[in-house]
Amino acid sequence: MDDCSLKRNSRICKTFLLNVFEDDEANDYDDDVVMEVVHHLLRGKKRRQRIADYFGATVPAYAPEEFSSHFRMRRETFEEVCRQIVSTGHIPQEQMRGREIIEPSKQIMISIWMLANMKGYRQISDRYNVAYSSVYRCFMRTCRALQCLSAEKIKWPTGAWANEVMQGFEKIKGFPRVLGAVDGCHIEIKAPQEKYHPLSYLNRKRDYSVILQTIGRAFGLLKGKWRRLRFLDNTKLEDIPTVITAACTLHNMCIENNEADMDICDDVYPDAPATNEPVNQSASIKRNALAQYFWVNSQ
Repeated sequence: MDDCSLKRNSRICKTFLLNVFEDDEANDYDDDVVMEVVHHLLRGKKRRQRIADYFGATVPAYAPEEFSSHFRMRRETFEEVCRQIVSTGHIPQEQMRGREIIEPSKQIMISIWMLANMKGYRQISDRYNVAYSSVYRCFMRTCRALQCLSAEKIKWPTGAWANEVMQGFEKIKGFPRVLGAVDGCHIEIKAPQEKYHPLSYLNRKRDYSVILQTIGRAFGLLKGKWRRLRFLDNTKLEDIPTVITAACTLHNMCIENNEADMDICDDVYPDAPATNEPVNQSASIKRNALAQYFWVNSQ
């Protein structure tokens, strides 16, 4: 289906969801998600097999290590994360237009599962016994709530904390007055629609991606823990920064609760393989000159 057909059919489907099912968040859905939702609604009364009470019975029975493996944090951390997310007001706690409310902690658990796994909406819908469209709704609500918390959770070290970081970096690398080594990471996305100028997102490997910049070693830990960042499919392009910010915020909330050293990043991305690309001598000279300048002036 070409972009024009997808856009036209998506517009019709959104009107259908708004008017027939009173889904007042339909306009927020990605076009591919809309098509999938309507497909499921119209394909007949055949009911898929779902896990009866995964949230209410199976999850509470998990041993501590099982819970951490699935949700990338301990139960007590999850409860604290829920408390802070709910405090933003982005997670509804009362019925909306007659729809049965999904318990806030369940909405947040669905969203954390989404970030921690590469499973599709259909599998998550079956696991948590919720409507297909509810998965996307819960996910984006939680991501927006985490984005609201980002200014508090993602910040540069200051004061005594900054001095501690600089001393630690100098002790390890021998280079003074450094707060961190910033690096860039490509997060793969599906091909954007024509209106978004897709060639602007095409990287040197001919994949579509957006770039995240953060402290170098954090990339492996971030993508190892929150696997959704390996490929953001079925996410509206304008929502991608929200999803990435949400994952980074959640990651820092885990660190705040001493989750950073837990052995749950079982397949962290390896370092980039060595390449045979020629060294840019001009760039090397500039880097060495900067290093020498900062070293001399720090003494």
